Amino acid sequence: GAQGEPGTKGERGDPGLP
Repeated sequence: GAQGEPGTKGERGDPGLP
């Protein structure tokens, strides 16, 4: 999960930038 992405398979799901 990069910028604002909810995160997918294996990604931890970062909250991302506003």
